[in-house]
Amino acid sequence: MSQRAEDIARERYALVMENFRGGTATVTDLNTARSESDTAIQNYISDLSNFWIYYYNLRKYTLYDFMLERDLEVVPEELTM
Repeated sequence: MSQRAEDIARERYALVMENFRGGTATVTDLNTARSESDTAIQNYISDLSNFWIYYYNLRKYTLYDFMLERDLEVVPEELTM
């Protein structure tokens, strides 16, 4: 969902930039669109990061590899690290 929000924010910024160049948008409109685009990008990166953190925590807690659909092997020596 956040990726779609990022795409929409980028498209909106491009549209506002085009309108600004054509004289139908203000600098404030342009700055607002840029700020919203930057926020959408930051949210997408944060959500993506959280997804992988949660995924690998789930793998660790279940000892299961969901992508390969198999149990993970535990090496006891690695547990103390």
